[in-house]
Amino acid sequence: MDKNRLALIKVYFDLGLKHTEIVCILEERHGYNLSIRQLIRILHVHGFYRYKNPTNVKTVAEFIMYEQRFSGTMHGYRWMYKLKCRGMRSRKEEIRLLMRALDPNNVYLRQSHRLHRRMYLSKGPNYIWHMDSYDKLRPMVYASMAVLMGFRGIL
Repeated sequence: MDKNRLALIKVYFDLGLKHTEIVCILEERHGYNLSIRQLIRILHVHGFYRYKNPTNVKTVAEFIMYEQRFSGTMHGYRWMYKLKCRGMRSRKEEIRLLMRALDPNNVYLRQSHRLHRRMYLSKGPNYIWHMDSYDKLRPMVYASMAVLMGFRGIL
């Protein structure tokens, strides 16, 4: 089998594409004509499984702690799809349990849908401006924008 074809299959498989999408891309962009069944056989022969080889739990926990420390604490377990971007494989349930063990307070806040306000340290008036959009009326072609002056909380 062509090593280039196997490398392409691995790249598209690691991106999380479905079997039909991989077959279409291989045929249209690279000129490899495969059936879905043939692709599945190739994947199994070379040991490419989506859920059989999960990443070590310790590695996943370290990644979650790193992301919570630097990227924010108010993201849920579905946000942890970044694991796939890093080449790690883990189940959603495992990630949910790890997040509950590592950061129970923020898990509780997300479950109760409590608003978590941002904390700003301002050196004076007009030093911090925060812009946010409210997209509730977006389907009706109305979009509202709000700019908050960080020093006095003036809208």
